[in-house]
Amino acid sequence: MESALVRSCLTVNYSGKPPVLRDLTLEIQPNELFGLVGESGGGKSTFALALLGLLPPAIASLSGTLTFQHHDLLTLPDRAFRRLRGRAITYVPQSPIASLSPRLSVAAHLREAWLIHEPSNSSDWRQPSLAALHSAQLPTEPAFLDLRPAALSVGMAQRLLIAMAILHKPALLIADEPTSALDLIHQSAVLDLFRSLRDTLGTAVLLITHDLHAAAICHRVAVLYEGSIVEQGPPAQLFHHPAHPYTRALTSARR
Repeated sequence: MESALVRSCLTVNYSGKPPVLRDLTLEIQPNELFGLVGESGGGKSTFALALLGLLPPAIASLSGTLTFQHHDLLTLPDRAFRRLRGRAITYVPQSPIASLSPRLSVAAHLREAWLIHEPSNSSDWRQPSLAALHSAQLPTEPAFLDLRPAALSVGMAQRLLIAMAILHKPALLIADEPTSALDLIHQSAVLDLFRSLRDTLGTAVLLITHDLHAAAICHRVAVLYEGSIVEQGPPAQLFHHPAHPYTRALTSARR
């Protein structure tokens, strides 16, 4: 069996507060669609930020284990983390328009995302960018590349963020509530896109959501409650035979 891409048994404390995460234990396999489900404020985004090395050390204390590939993320130096972040581990935030610069065109966003990790190949950004746009099911014509974020729909802005996230063909893409700003039709299209990216690029996806409808696309789902994983397994198992009271409450609300 392949080695796990991510292994976690993580506790996170913020200064003067109870632990946000308590021995959060899970594994994500290469090329897997993995769902992390729980209520807002339950620690899902804290786990994402820990994977990205973006929890401020002045107020956040991390203990336990958190590994990605062969890297111990709890001891990884900042410089090494910067090489991983945006290249091997990427992030799609939940607020598409707010996450884009209103002054930059689509092309400029992609070029900047390329140059962060390929500064010596500044002239080579266009072909990978067009390929990423195509994979994200966006136009590749010059007229689209010249658009500013204000001219994009929310769904197109979300796909642009996804294109930027897959530009370097990451091993892990973290999607934080990627459907929360979308209507039902666009939600379904974005979820189908994640499935397609997994199949075509071999990218594992960590789908963070409070929506069990979204989590249904995943191979496995972990339920986060009060900072701990209380149950995990294939979606059909959790939806039809939930064991924990919180999972049962989620599935009841889904009906």
